Order: sequence, then structure tokens, then C-alpha cells
Amino acid sequence: MIAMAVWGGFAPAAGAATTQASNTDSGTTTTTSPPPVVATRRHAHPKSRHHAHLTSPPVQLSAPAPAATADTGSALIGVFAITAGSCSGGTATGTYFRMIEPGGTLSGPFLSNSNSACANESYTLLSPGTARGLSTAAYQPNPSPSFDSHGNGRANSITQPQEFFGVDFSLSTNSTDPQTGLGVSAPSISNSGGTLSGNVEAISVGWNDQNFNQGSPKPGGTKPGLTSGPTGTYNAASGAFTLNWSSLIVGGPFNSFTGLWHLQGTFISSTPAPTTTTTTPSGSHTSTSTASTTGVTAASGAPDASSGDPSRALANTGIDTEKLLLLTLVMFASGAGLLLIPRPTRKAHSRKSRSP
Repeated sequence: MIAMAVWGGFAPAAGAATTQASNTDSGTTTTTSPPPVVATRRHAHPKSRHHAHLTSPPVQLSAPAPAATADTGSALIGVFAITAGSCSGGTATGTYFRMIEPGGTLSGPFLSNSNSACANESYTLLSPGTARGLSTAAYQPNPSPSFDSHGNGRANSITQPQEFFGVDFSLSTNSTDPQTGLGVSAPSISNSGGTLSGNVEAISVGWNDQNFNQGSPKPGGTKPGLTSGPTGTYNAASGAFTLNWSSLIVGGPFNSFTGLWHLQGTFISSTPAPTTTTTTPSGSHTSTSTASTTGVTAASGAPDASSGDPSRALANTGIDTEKLLLLTLVMFASGAGLLLIPRPTRKAHSRKSRSP
């Protein structure tokens, strides 16, 4: 759930008193001050949607931190398919985000969204996009153009665009962060014994013709303000997960607010299952035979399937059957020919008559 204070040109009215009332959500508080003042932007907006100018000075970030060390655990590569958010009483379940007021903590106070579908308007519910959720297999970039003619974000792969103070915001991940212009890595989430961690620095929000980084860490590796996470839980058997992170909003009318994101659903792996090989003990049969490029070799100890067929029996000896048969025929023909050759006539010996 990420704070969207920077998003659209909504700045709290100057000098307006802000009071806070106890919230039914685990003792957290939600602001009850008047809605932010909206400065009209380029053109009139249907359905009472307005555009606002950026008026707040940007937050100064600290120097980039050293590169983060690699996540431990097993990388989960696929799609974290989200369950649509829903409300029950004063709390929300499924996938949603909330915005923390400047100076607050991760427990609040939270800004109310006048377009929320919940009785507790600090929850803004989210529903699955065309890819069903957040991918760790590839970027899910902004479309071109990123906004429609009214400044509504058009990206719809991760989540469907959602109305926030009269303008739709959308989520995307891009190889180059649209707000800072820095290169960022695609989201990566790892599981270690059912606990999730990782890097979602590429998360970007498009709203009111503006882009705001809502990742953790921020591009460059920093975690300013309340920026933290991602953390979560994972059930390897069912794929059920929860994923949470927070990200400071830098620049714009919601400067210094913090976005708090909560994703919930089922992880769908895109990694092929490993191939298993069965080793057959010598002397046993297998249902599948594999042809060899060097000839057919009988399994050791296997019964001779060619019993009764001399030509097949010869094949099992490795001798070229055709050549052997041809040689046999030649030898047979040679022997038959010899029998046909007439024997030399014996010379008759004349016997001289002998006198008695």
C-alpha cells in the first residue's frame, strides 16, 4: 500500500485545521480534515474530475546507499496473482493501498480517499489487471501513451486503473523509472521458509499526467522516510501469499506522504517443473525402449524376445544379418555348382592278355 501524496496536484488547504478521530481499524487513525484543494489543470474533466498543479517542494533524498546484497532464499519467478480487495466493516481484505500522512507511522494516520468504495475511506481497493498481478518474470511497462486525454493512467497489466480523488491511477514496472530516469531491475521476490523478501524498486504509479516511483527500495538503493519492505508470507503448498511494502512520495502535492501497499492472492510459477529420470535395475524390464545410434543392444539378463527367429537372434549378436545371409547363399551356391561339375573320366587301363 503506497502513499499517493505526490500524485496529482492535490495539496491540503493552507491553514486548514486537521483533526484525527479514532478508527475502527486496529486503533489506527484516519484524517477527517477537508479534502485537498484541487487546482484545475489543462482542461475541464468529465465526472467532476480535475487536474492539479504540483506545488510542494520535493523531498531531499539522502545519498544513494551501497548496492543491496542479493536476496536469500529461493527466487519465486512467475506472477503474484492478486485477489481483488473488498471491505467488511471498518477493514479491508484482499489487495488495497492506503496513504500515510506526513509525520505519521506505518500505523497511520491515513488520508481518506473520497472515491473509496469502503466505509473507511482510507482504504482504496485494487482489482487484478490483464496479467492478474505483479510479475517477477518480466517488466510490465506503461503503454504508449501512458495517460488518456483526462490524465488517467492507462496501464492495466498489474491492476486495473483505480480512481483516486477523481483521477484514475495505474501501476507499472519499467526498465527505466519514469520519474527519476534511472535504470531499475525487474521485481524480484524470494521465499525463505515461508517468509518473503525482495526488491520492487521498479513499481511506478501513473496519475494525473504524472509518474511517481512507489517502489522499495527507491531507484538507487535508498529507503527514505517510511520506505520499507517488501516483506510477506508464502505457503509453498497452496501458493497463497501476502506482500507488503511502503514507499515515500517525493515531489508534487502529496510530497512527504507515504504509500502503503498490501497485495494478497496466489503465486503462479512460470518455472518448468524439473524432469525426473527413473533408473531401471539390471535384469528388469521397462515399458519404454530407447533406440541406439550404434545398434540394438539387448538388456543384460533380459529374455531373448527373438527366440525362434534365427535372423533376429543374429541381430542380437551385433553381426550384420544381411551380409551373413548373403555369404551363406554364396557358399551354398558354390557347393551346388561343384556338384554339377562332371567328374573326370577315368582312363581305362588296357589289360594285356596274359598267358595263363
